[in-house]
Amino acid sequence: MKGTKTGKSSTRILLVRSRQAVWEISFILAFAILYLIATARGNHQAKDGIMYIDIARNLSSGAGMIDGDGDPIVYWGPLYPIILAIGISHLRTYVFFVHFLCASGSIWLWLRMSKEYLGPLYHRLFGASLVLSTPLLLVATFVWSEVLFLFLLSTYLFFLRQFLSKGYRSRLIVATIAGCLLLLQRNAGIFVILGVAFGLCSYHVYNSLAKRIVRSLFLHLVLVVSGFAFWNIHRLILGNRLYVMKELVPHYSFLNNGRIMLGELATTLLPLQWMYPLGMTFATGILVIAVIQVYNGKETHPFLLLLLSVLITYMLTWVIIPAHPDDISRFMAVILPIFYLLGWYGIEQIANHQNRIPQWALQVLFCIILLYPLLRVLKNAMLWGGYD
Repeated sequence: MKGTKTGKSSTRILLVRSRQAVWEISFILAFAILYLIATARGNHQAKDGIMYIDIARNLSSGAGMIDGDGDPIVYWGPLYPIILAIGISHLRTYVFFVHFLCASGSIWLWLRMSKEYLGPLYHRLFGASLVLSTPLLLVATFVWSEVLFLFLLSTYLFFLRQFLSKGYRSRLIVATIAGCLLLLQRNAGIFVILGVAFGLCSYHVYNSLAKRIVRSLFLHLVLVVSGFAFWNIHRLILGNRLYVMKELVPHYSFLNNGRIMLGELATTLLPLQWMYPLGMTFATGILVIAVIQVYNGKETHPFLLLLLSVLITYMLTWVIIPAHPDDISRFMAVILPIFYLLGWYGIEQIANHQNRIPQWALQVLFCIILLYPLLRVLKNAMLWGGYD
């Protein structure tokens, strides 16, 4: 009898994993279709994209890390131009595959992480939110560095979580490499790492990590920041370009920055016309629900506290540092997976306590909520692909 029960249990686990794999593959295929439509005329080159390509061409020709005007780059990290320079001779095809692999890889990593915290229904809703997110398709379609930043961030958090949960040193080594590259990719990555540092403190409070783990994490953070420090010391101090820091002084008000940022988060799920004030209220409500449920849930997940710390720290960055309204969409794209995961987690915790609402009614409601993102991402994919 015992062997029979064990066999049934193993079969059930295998069936659940098979269903999860099917859903994960389906989400990747759905994104691939949208990406193929959006890039029918190639990956688009906006102002920053052209600058990145100029830097990559100069780098591949031996001219160094300089832009199209011959000036050394200061604001941007060196990694994305280096990646572009590798395939500069077949740039269109190369960018197409690099961006697709980064975007689809990010989706897969987040699907793997989220299954530990979300039930089957909400895991699928989370996956659908990712695939139907116009900002995620936007950064994959255009020649911008955010899609690589997103992949490095996803890789970093994925392996950091594995180290924290299983203690494998090899996972921390991979996370360290990904984190170091993350900061060499975009300077804004330093605020992600700052959020991780705060989150690790919360994790330690709930888990009481061993001293050797704490020492390993401290060394990890030092190594992650080292490349960022050397690059910026070389560019800003030794290059005598500290004057550019004055341009980071906010020229928008903090309130307006927050308004733009919250409105952008909201319009990933709501129509653009509802951005203010309904959208801001909606996004704020999702964040409040996430904070309350993560901290007060029956089973507190320390890693969700870390993700919450990263999300809030990164968002506060764009309240303080000026971001043009035309750019905030791609800046927010990199933390949308965290926003969606924490949001669906909070909603699931509330729904589980509302036994009066039938499960089928919730499913219908959530499908209606995702209808607008579906229509929006299809419209934009066809617009970018030249079908409109």
